[in-house]
Amino acid sequence: MIFWNRKNLERIALLPDGMRQRGEYILRNPRMGRRPLGKTDSGEKFWSNCWGTTVFLEGENSYQECKRISMKNPFIIRGIPSVYWEKRNRPGLVEIDVMEEFLDNNYKKVDNPRAGDVVVVVGDYRRNWLAHTGIWTGVGNYVLGQHNLGGNFGLQEFFGQGRNRSFYFARRSK
Repeated sequence: MIFWNRKNLERIALLPDGMRQRGEYILRNPRMGRRPLGKTDSGEKFWSNCWGTTVFLEGENSYQECKRISMKNPFIIRGIPSVYWEKRNRPGLVEIDVMEEFLDNNYKKVDNPRAGDVVVVVGDYRRNWLAHTGIWTGVGNYVLGQHNLGGNFGLQEFFGQGRNRSFYFARRSK
C-alpha cells in the first residue's frame, strides 16, 4: 500500500473533483481503516472493507443507494449489519450481496477505462465471486481503495489477473 505524499496526489489528480477530495482524505489518513467501525451485541469488533471504501469514494448518492438496497432485504451476518457507517466522514462496511446488487444496478462494464472507473475483481472461490473493488486513478496501474478487511487505505499497484481471479472496469451508468 502506498500512502500520502506529493507523488500520490499527482497519481489521483485525474479523478473527478469530489472523488479526488475524498481520495486525498483517505491518503492522508491511511490507518483510519484499522480503527474498528463498531462492535456487535456480543462485543465482536468490525471494520470497513474495500467495498465500503469504494462506495465512500463514489460519494453520498452511492451510500444512499447501498442503504436502500440493504433495507429492501435487511440481513445481518454474525451480528454485523449489511451496510454500516459509524460516521459518513470515513469509509464503512458493505457486505457482498449489497455490493453485487449495487454494481449490477448502477454500473456497466467498459473496455475503455478512464480515471474514476471501478476496478471489479472476481474469482477466488467461485468463478463470478466478487473478490475486491477499488477506484482506478487513470495513471498506470494505480488503484485507490482499501486492501483487506480493516487494512490501510491507499494506492495499490494493480496487476490484473491473479490466481483464479479476473477483473473488469465498470463505469457508473446512472
